[in-house]
Amino acid sequence: MRKLALFSILFSILLLFTTVQTFAQTTCPATVLLSVSRSGSACFGLERNQVCYGNGTVSAQTFSRDAMQFIDSNEEGLIQPGDVSGLATMQRLQTSLIEDGLSVALAQVQSSLTDAEQRTVGVILFGDAQIENLVTPLVMFRVSANGTINIRAMPDMQADILERLTIGDQVTVIGRNSDEDADENGDWLRVRIPATENYGWIPAEVASANDPIGALAIMDNDTPVYRPFEVLNIQTGSADRLCEGAPESGVLMQAPNSFTPAQFILNGAEITLFATVFLQSTGDQVAMYVLDGEAEVDGVFIPAGTMTLLDAPEPLPYSSDLFTGLPINILTDRIQIAEPLTPEGIIAAQEAHEPMIPIVEAQEAVPTAEACSYRVIRLANLWSGPGMLYEVINEISAGASVFPVLETRDSDGDTWWQLSNSNWIRAELVDASETCGAVPFVANIPAPTTNILSMEDCRTRNGPLRDGQRVTIEFTPPAFDGLEEARAATRIDPGTVTINERRFSVSASDPIVRGGTDDRYFRIFRAHWEATPGTYRIVSGRLTYILICNLTVPVGG
Repeated sequence: MRKLALFSILFSILLLFTTVQTFAQTTCPATVLLSVSRSGSACFGLERNQVCYGNGTVSAQTFSRDAMQFIDSNEEGLIQPGDVSGLATMQRLQTSLIEDGLSVALAQVQSSLTDAEQRTVGVILFGDAQIENLVTPLVMFRVSANGTINIRAMPDMQADILERLTIGDQVTVIGRNSDEDADENGDWLRVRIPATENYGWIPAEVASANDPIGALAIMDNDTPVYRPFEVLNIQTGSADRLCEGAPESGVLMQAPNSFTPAQFILNGAEITLFATVFLQSTGDQVAMYVLDGEAEVDGVFIPAGTMTLLDAPEPLPYSSDLFTGLPINILTDRIQIAEPLTPEGIIAAQEAHEPMIPIVEAQEAVPTAEACSYRVIRLANLWSGPGMLYEVINEISAGASVFPVLETRDSDGDTWWQLSNSNWIRAELVDASETCGAVPFVANIPAPTTNILSMEDCRTRNGPLRDGQRVTIEFTPPAFDGLEEARAATRIDPGTVTINERRFSVSASDPIVRGGTDDRYFRIFRAHWEATPGTYRIVSGRLTYILICNLTVPVGG
């Protein structure tokens, strides 16, 4: 039996070698064909905000030392295949043409995705291609609260309080107000609100004498804050196939799923991706080919099976001949390149397109009162519960009408109103009409009995976890190719959820069609757990899709 097995292995190797040699005689040398697979192997396991030297000639350039003097960085050079570096201070990444293979570099870019989100945008450069990071590293440092500190919406002591820090809490400082504003309102620091993607202001006096306040960027509330390569330029060669079967130079980008769009400013155009796209430049123009999913360019819908020019977005049919040899097999998610849409198909896709609106789980139903219209004084947050320990659900604009149904007070004595949609707003942000009656007051608002934990961002949708809550744990693996594959998913791997290594039963939703024209489906996997006080490590997964959340349920919460 061993001799037979050994013979089978040798025969398979010989057959593979013969096949490659025969194929190479009519198309590309084996070194070219193997470049992509070698790159995928060398860069396996690449993590968020990292870049990897895949094959051939790859070079990188970092920002000047002046621009990153306060950035912690232990980046190593990209010297040979398999080398990995960080993206935080990288200014330019480039691959170059070589004669006997294909230069390949891979990156995982965070873009607009949240810190808690466990996914990234995959980027592959190949041939003659480069991406340039237009986001200069910010000078930043951390400060600790030496008492109670209010994070305010504006650099003004009268501005809305967005969050409160207690002694020992830390925040990251990213900027300061201008000298002109400081004369009127004092010196303020712009900080990132913990566990959110939002920013606010704290008095500069909380910083120590050793903190580099003078080196901080001057900002106001409208100053955008971007991550590395969230604003970028690309440049590629084109029509430069090394041999038949090799791809033309270009850049592949793959957004993670249909729930969370990835957003970029690419060569000056605003890009939103639920898609895998191929990018190529010719002179001053950049062409984007949507291979899978859907995209928007400056608000124009671009479906799979079409291409567009970034400076004049309009979906146009593409030719599949351009995609010969594209290294799609080393993308994070497997795709099938969409068939070209006809002009009639493009019109049909546009008519069927519906922008995806995020679904927010409302809190449990509460007693209602007679509806009465009130108007919001200024831009305000809506919360999942009556207090700032709850999660911000959404924003509401100044002048919007709201309908309060209950009133209560939090532990700090602030008054909160519950609205008819179950969200909460601080009463001081609402102008009450004289014709309105009193809103029913409830001294104690019971904690909701249920909650939903998203493993993708480790956040709960119904306020913080509480003792005794029935918690639904959810995760959504990448979309499946077709309805049959989605139906078979639970037979192949039903998914797992463990809490402190204790395994829980997992169920999956029926297949849900993904937006766009690519006939892909996703399924939401769920487990149920009754929360009790303690610290928990929750791990969910299916095949290679693994998510981890570390959470605490307080005593008496």
